[in-house]
Amino acid sequence: MRKLARILTATLILATLSTAARADEIVFINGARKSGNITSTAGGKISLKVEIGSGFAETAFALNDVKFVEFTPAPAEAEALQTPAAKDIGTLGNMWKLREPLLGKVRSDAPDVALALARAFLADKSKERAERALALLDSALAKGDLSQSERGALMQTKISALAAIGRIEEAATLMDGMPEIDPAASAALMRNRVELELTRGTIARQNLAALEEEWPKWQLMPEERERHRRLFDQAISSFLYPAALHPEMRDLTASGLFEAAEVFAEQGRPKEASARLEDIVQFYPEPEFLAKATALKEKLKLPNEPET
Repeated sequence: MRKLARILTATLILATLSTAARADEIVFINGARKSGNITSTAGGKISLKVEIGSGFAETAFALNDVKFVEFTPAPAEAEALQTPAAKDIGTLGNMWKLREPLLGKVRSDAPDVALALARAFLADKSKERAERALALLDSALAKGDLSQSERGALMQTKISALAAIGRIEEAATLMDGMPEIDPAASAALMRNRVELELTRGTIARQNLAALEEEWPKWQLMPEERERHRRLFDQAISSFLYPAALHPEMRDLTASGLFEAAEVFAEQGRPKEASARLEDIVQFYPEPEFLAKATALKEKLKLPNEPET
């Protein structure tokens, strides 16, 4: 993002100077500047706390008179911006509360904070948090003063949020309309595509289980039998998509192979399940992948021979 590197550098410098005071800066339309700690941006006002002698004074200014604001994040805030995780939701949420009213201002870091908070929500792996991420991203996309790369990053994360709450076709449509911005953005978008395909497989697998529960004798019902076949094919096709087209994405490929093995096992096809697990053992032997594959094979008592 256009401001994140500068923010992190400034924060690092401040963190290494024990005597340095953290300060934000307000730049007004008339060219005046004020430094201190911004405490609120609510109600059309921006409040600045300034140290005076041994005490502090707080003054409020009209947001309409402000050209832009420069925040200086604390070290914990800078870390949350760089590598957002579910544990950072509180920190990033407090940052967002100050930034949201500044979305339309030039040089605002509000898009960076919105993106980080959305990613932290998604890292929580819950549908409720994914819905909050989507609402946040929509707000930032609608109101923000965005560069092309910022808009691209927000859109890519929106695709992930849509997929996380099961709105797969919307995510796919949005993805198909995404322009390729630069090599880094293109790589991120391609990973989004692979993640989306895996999500398609997960939904197909869930629908397959629901069909079998609702119609225990689905094999005797032509329409349900055909629906079962389509769902099974969709699940396997989606789970094997990374292995077929993007084996370099090792974590996603191993995950897809593992999910495919589980589906084959659930459908009474042990040799195919074993073959997919053997693919993990042979080609993706990293400890985190190998342990899961070995454990599943032992649990299901799958044969050792690959499929022929």
